[in-house]
Amino acid sequence: MYILTRGLGPFFALLLLPLTVNAAGNHSRLPEPDWAYVEKKLSQAKLPAVFIKEMRRIYNPKDFIKTLELNVLLYLRKTDYHQPQVSPNAVDDIKRFLWVNQGPFKEAEKKYGVSPATISSLLWLESRHGANKGSFHVASVYLHLVQADRPTVQRYLKATLPKYTSNYDKGTQAKITKRTKTKADWALSEVKAMHGIHKKHPTVLRELKGSFAGAFGMAQFLPSSYLNFARAYKKGHSPDLNKAPDAIVSVANYLKQHGWRNVQHRSHKRALMRYNNSEDYAKAILSLASRAGPPLASAPKPISPKAIQQQKKSQAEAAAKAKRKPSSTKKTKGKK
Repeated sequence: MYILTRGLGPFFALLLLPLTVNAAGNHSRLPEPDWAYVEKKLSQAKLPAVFIKEMRRIYNPKDFIKTLELNVLLYLRKTDYHQPQVSPNAVDDIKRFLWVNQGPFKEAEKKYGVSPATISSLLWLESRHGANKGSFHVASVYLHLVQADRPTVQRYLKATLPKYTSNYDKGTQAKITKRTKTKADWALSEVKAMHGIHKKHPTVLRELKGSFAGAFGMAQFLPSSYLNFARAYKKGHSPDLNKAPDAIVSVANYLKQHGWRNVQHRSHKRALMRYNNSEDYAKAILSLASRAGPPLASAPKPISPKAIQQQKKSQAEAAAKAKRKPSSTKKTKGKK
């Protein structure tokens, strides 16, 4: 939506200013990316000028608002979306992945003491074993989030609260202000980690894609996690988290370094919650792993293309049926 404004001076100019209308009906101008603000922060963090110049060159302003909203406000809608993913089909996928990657799994278990089924379950939940690694430009995600504490961004996010929840007050707004500062500080620390990656691999950040939170690869590591815990399956190589063997041993190393002890079952949930601070997440992985069991002695039966097509058709029919079905509940404020 646009409004007409009047400029100062001898002539009047018509300026088109983009607006958004939040769920409460209030108008809030969309903030634009501000590279000068980012550059100042990166310079104050004593990052090298050549690195800052490279970040400016690859910075993509696309998804600026989307990235800010998802990272700062999405928690308001958060529910348990991990447990519903535990299914027989998921277990079948996990078993197949175990079979195909027996060598790396054996190495991971021997060296780090983490069960193969747990690693395979985690990688399935994180990225469907690499099928869903995300489409956000990772470097830009952090450069967006460095700007989260800009006053104009804070005002916009607070005005957008009704889009994510109908239950908010001044306390919620204060919490959002605090979250923007926390996210901006965290993003800057991850930009520093990206500098570490850049020094070793000068071109990798240019096209690196991942989640809206800046996690990448099959294992969905953050830049800092990559620097500290990523390991290569083959000696003398750099870790590539898009490759299953490297993702497997990297996850095993991460979990061990965060307290996983094979014979101490209580340590398993704690270590998994260091990977993702969600009890539902940890429980879902342990549930999948218990169903997948130890590595198979023989290859699991593959799903036929016909069965896959039939499954997709059934899901599409169910979705269409649900769409046609009239809703018996009234819409509430802030909900679609």
